[in-house]
Amino acid sequence: MIVQQDKLKHALAGLLAGLTGMALATVAPVVAGEAPDLIGAASGALIASTVAGFTKEVADYQDNKIQPGMHGVELADVLATAVPGWLLALLLMALKEVMR
Repeated sequence: MIVQQDKLKHALAGLLAGLTGMALATVAPVVAGEAPDLIGAASGALIASTVAGFTKEVADYQDNKIQPGMHGVELADVLATAVPGWLLALLLMALKEVMR
């Protein structure tokens, strides 16, 4: 049960990171006087959630150097964080195809 809650927390963090990346990638072109596009938004979601996943596990690894055993460092945690952003990116790309 604890493992499932941990992965759920990673997924929620990844979703929030993906939504943030999507929002920033949508707003940035507008600020520059250009039109936002779904490819940029999808890229923002994908990149932000992936970076969030890797950053969290690198931080856990660094914590373990100071206090061994403080955190688990798992590829599954990286994936649990990154996948929601990837799915959001896929959804945006599918939306782009539907709007064609």
